Amino acid sequence: MDKTNPFAGLIACDSYKHLLAIFLFGTFCAVAASVTVNLTVNSLLGLSTLEIASFFNGSIFALLCAQVLKERGVDFAAAWRDWSAGAARDLRTALKYFGGYLLIIAAIVASVLLFIYLSGKPPEAVLASISAGDGKYEIAKAAVLASPWRAVFLFLSVCALGPLGEELFFRRLMYVSFRKKMAFLPALLVSSALFAATHLSAALLVFPVGLLLGYTYEKERRLPVNIFLHSMINIAVSLVRLS
Repeated sequence: MDKTNPFAGLIACDSYKHLLAIFLFGTFCAVAASVTVNLTVNSLLGLSTLEIASFFNGSIFALLCAQVLKERGVDFAAAWRDWSAGAARDLRTALKYFGGYLLIIAAIVASVLLFIYLSGKPPEAVLASISAGDGKYEIAKAAVLASPWRAVFLFLSVCALGPLGEELFFRRLMYVSFRKKMAFLPALLVSSALFAATHLSAALLVFPVGLLLGYTYEKERRLPVNIFLHSMINIAVSLVRLS
């Protein structure tokens, strides 16, 4: 192993099979918990499948990854003290990288406009094809309008628990595991592609976001920066799509 690898000393998974097992187990637990709630107490809660799934996906992956890291020797008490002490600095750093996200959005918009111009297709048809499969935002909008507590619950699930769980798995476990065995670019491309693939119909739009998040972690090696940045991105997307 290259002794100059900045991730060489970080705790991660020893094998790709271990990573796959964590992902499959976390997904199974999230699906099982969502189905159980839907079949039992959801008649009282009145939540949509999207709200329930968002909550369990984020919370279960956060807890699972934290447990894996703890078992492998990560001192979360020390990590929490470090995160708390550097919270303001990490937030400012995340804001800097959020500018990169705005550039990505600008590039996507420019690409869409160029495609419309060159193809001669009606703008409405192109935008409709891009938005296909985004019915989840209509469900989310209905939940937000239904009651304040459901709006808060969905916001916390999508903009807090989701980023926490995804950054713990895709950056802290997956990216570090790849980076300990690969150079920067292959690790970035593979982890970003896998991150995008889990977002299904939105994969092409999520892939450049995955590149940004991976690049941020490579440069800063501060998980709180990534969590803050991921949360900002989800907040921005939610505000635009639900408005």
